[in-house]
Amino acid sequence: MQSSVPAGIESAAPVVLQSSSLVLMPNTAPAVMQSATQSVQSAPLIESQPASGPSTSTTFTVKDSGTNVSGLRIDTISMSIFVPKEKVKELIGKIYAVLESKKVTLKEMQSLAGALAFVVKALPAGRAFCTRIYGSFAGVKKPFHFVRITAEIRSDLLMWVQFLSQFNGSTPFPGLTLHEADALHFYSDSSGSFGCGVVFGKHWCCLHWPACWEEEIYRDISLLELIPIVLGIIIWAENLRDKKLLLHIDNSALVYIINRKSSEIKRVMTFVRMLVLHTLKFNIQIKAQHIPGVKNEIADAISRFQWSRFRQLAPWADPYPFMVPMEF
Repeated sequence: MQSSVPAGIESAAPVVLQSSSLVLMPNTAPAVMQSATQSVQSAPLIESQPASGPSTSTTFTVKDSGTNVSGLRIDTISMSIFVPKEKVKELIGKIYAVLESKKVTLKEMQSLAGALAFVVKALPAGRAFCTRIYGSFAGVKKPFHFVRITAEIRSDLLMWVQFLSQFNGSTPFPGLTLHEADALHFYSDSSGSFGCGVVFGKHWCCLHWPACWEEEIYRDISLLELIPIVLGIIIWAENLRDKKLLLHIDNSALVYIINRKSSEIKRVMTFVRMLVLHTLKFNIQIKAQHIPGVKNEIADAISRFQWSRFRQLAPWADPYPFMVPMEF
């Protein structure tokens, strides 16, 4: 049976994010403007600040929760969206205020939700981690009534703190779509009895399951299938920076979890948060796509440690796997 060869690594210089001279050119291509404006399309109102005389600089002011706030700025030279630093600092402060409490008022939680909603207009990958915050409002009617900070909400907020503490305020335009032709590719698989493997071009990595795991963990196939994906993104994060990544997975349930960026299983959510944190930090757009198991033979051979079969299927692969990071 002939196996398809995973796509190779594209070579491209990292995108340099400019924090100054943010301009909107009058002759901006329609596709660029569509990408930029769709990034803030969830705002109730977008308006341009008036300028005196000829100008190529425009700030988009987002009207959120009935209040005008300092706007997102779009730069078509560096192809980036700029979030005001004061808004990032304000959001971090509100997150810490909530993390310090077991309960907060509805008004305080709504204020945090509004600050998050503004930032994720430029960071769409983070939208899934606002869902539990919005859900906490359910059944709470008065502004002075209290909302309980659950363990899951606390975990989501800690992820935001990790990201925002290193965020410089600039992020490249997110693509409108993710097509296979212009994406990099991961092929991954897991075996409950042995371990997992992931293939990225000619590169690959494998991990043997720890002997100390409880039997219950080995039965959680979504968790086992997610681990090599997170491992691969951590290892090759710099190669994936500012790129689109298509994840080829032979588990339909995991495809749904990754594309939704949420799961009801706490162990799975731990790795989903790791995944989202790295995609935010390195500006990686990901999409999971189901692949039949018969077409995922290379990753399957790695996950079962069948090295002769692996070499027959992928003679072009690196002679040795990438090392698993100590912190993983």
